[in-house]
Amino acid sequence: MNITQTRAQHNNIIDDIGKDLVLAIKQELIKGKPLRIIFDNMDFRILANIILKNNRNSDIHWIGHFVTFYRMKSDYLDDKTPLEPKAEIFDNGHYLC
Repeated sequence: MNITQTRAQHNNIIDDIGKDLVLAIKQELIKGKPLRIIFDNMDFRILANIILKNNRNSDIHWIGHFVTFYRMKSDYLDDKTPLEPKAEIFDNGHYLC
C-alpha cells in the first residue's frame, strides 16, 4: 500500500494510527509492565555491473524499531546461543520485512 502513497499521505496514516500511542504507553507503564524498545537492523550492499554517474555501488542500512511490553515470561529462554548455529544454511528470506 505504501508504494502508491505520497509522503504526506503516508505521514497522515502513521499519525492516525499512532494518535493515542503516548496514552497507551503510559497506561501500560502505570500497570507496571516493563517497556522494551526493540531495534533491528539490516545492512547490505548493491553492486553495480556498470558504474556510471547515476549508477554506483550502494550501501543500504535499514533499521526497524518498535515499543513493546512483554506479555509472557521469557526468562527461561536461551539467549546465549543462536537459533541456527550454521549461518550458511539460515534462510534469511523468511525473516525480511
